[in-house]
Amino acid sequence: MREIEFLNIPRDKTGQLNMHRPYIDDFKITCPHCEKTSKRITEVFDCWFESGAMPYGQWHYPFENKKLVENTFPADFIAEGIDQTRGWFYTLHVLASALTLKNIGLGKERPAFKNVVVNGLILAEDGQKLSKRLKNYTEPEIIFERLGADALRFFLLSSTPIGEDYRVSDRMVEETKRKIIDRFINSYKFYELYADKKTTNYKLQTTNILDKWILVRLNETILKMTKELDAYDLTEASRSFAAFLDDLSNWYIRRSRRRLQKPDNKKDFDDCSNILRYALLEASKLLAPFSPFVSEAIYKSLQTTNDKRQTTNSVHLEDWPIAAAQNKNEKIKNQNLIEGMKIVRSLASLALAKRAEAGIKVRQPLANLKIKDKKEKLKINEEFLKILAEEINVKQVVYDDKIKEEIELDTKITSELKEEGTIRELVRMVQDLRQEAGLKPQDKIAVFIQAEKESEGILDRHSNLFIKEINAFGKLSINTERSRSINAKSLQLKRTQKFDAESETKLENKNIWIGIKKV
Repeated sequence: MREIEFLNIPRDKTGQLNMHRPYIDDFKITCPHCEKTSKRITEVFDCWFESGAMPYGQWHYPFENKKLVENTFPADFIAEGIDQTRGWFYTLHVLASALTLKNIGLGKERPAFKNVVVNGLILAEDGQKLSKRLKNYTEPEIIFERLGADALRFFLLSSTPIGEDYRVSDRMVEETKRKIIDRFINSYKFYELYADKKTTNYKLQTTNILDKWILVRLNETILKMTKELDAYDLTEASRSFAAFLDDLSNWYIRRSRRRLQKPDNKKDFDDCSNILRYALLEASKLLAPFSPFVSEAIYKSLQTTNDKRQTTNSVHLEDWPIAAAQNKNEKIKNQNLIEGMKIVRSLASLALAKRAEAGIKVRQPLANLKIKDKKEKLKINEEFLKILAEEINVKQVVYDDKIKEEIELDTKITSELKEEGTIRELVRMVQDLRQEAGLKPQDKIAVFIQAEKESEGILDRHSNLFIKEINAFGKLSINTERSRSINAKSLQLKRTQKFDAESETKLENKNIWIGIKKV
């Protein structure tokens, strides 16, 4: 036999620990320092009851803020985890039902909230619960530091339908960072590098089909995201943004690069600068609820002193974008434009696959691409054909109903096409050296090339194209060393001289050395 000393804790009739009423009511604690006694506040009924009373208690209703509470009741939405279904959600409705049996100002027979956004549980990539013992997750602070809060937020909103459990890993968040956050930043950087940042023309008048298409896609995205967010479908709304960003970055900007880097005329350059800035600005507003920090940074970076429409200091103080109204004819026309561009991109993918299958680089021009007649389906025009031809690098796109497959790519490379491909490869080499030297796109360069005789002949025949593409200074001339020197000021560049960047490599299995210098 031995004496057992019972701890001073509330117990039920069986002697078990029980922190609930009525056992907790009689429980008292004596402070060892001041020797005063503490006991439970009897007005506190239950922690879940307190949580459910939040809509009224936080405003001290009905003793204060009576009109405010009654005018804003019930809540438009609440947000919590799925494990709160039998806790907070339940008590919110119990109290709302009791308080609206009669109309005391809150209305009659009303719910506590109109909508609920419920997130599932966060699990490891293999489906296990997160556990400190298993160490199967990265601390959030580390993810924030390495990948950013924006990437994690967008991943959690877009990866899994609301209410279902999330499987999370660093790899998944990193992929979201690359596809969304980095892509948006890189789109802005392209604008910053090449566009006219003084352009703030909001008339958005353009004749270019790519400009028209991205504006229609933007308008369509605003409509979709507005509808989805009104329905509290955060997953679909975030995915709609991701689809638009992919179109903006991987199609509009990529197909408009030449319009900003080597424009044919100033009007087209100004139009493209204006449309791209507008698209980025509106995209920052659409992204703001999902990834608040990067959207704020890009929004502020796009601000200009002469922009009268940008009146707020923060994207989070901006109004939500409103889609442009469309009549019936405009809707049909815009839908045809979207569908037509989808078909063009689909044909481009097929043609590029044909190139890969034949082992022909995209820089190598080809004669033509034949496609089955899609005029009626595409409502196609010359601009569509031009975009398709440029994307797959063919001289022309023609219709031919006699071909067996949907497309037929002419993979025969003539000597003329071969030479043009060689020049494009040489251009790439020079551009790589420009990047290595840290030069800006507008910087003029002198280029010195030492190559075998066959390569010299190709350079002679395509000198104007080569100089234009690399943004060189002057014309192509021959020096005594059987080399090529591009310089406007008779700058004699020798291999012993110091260059900003240089490379010795092979071009079509021929030895070649290239050196560049800013002039």
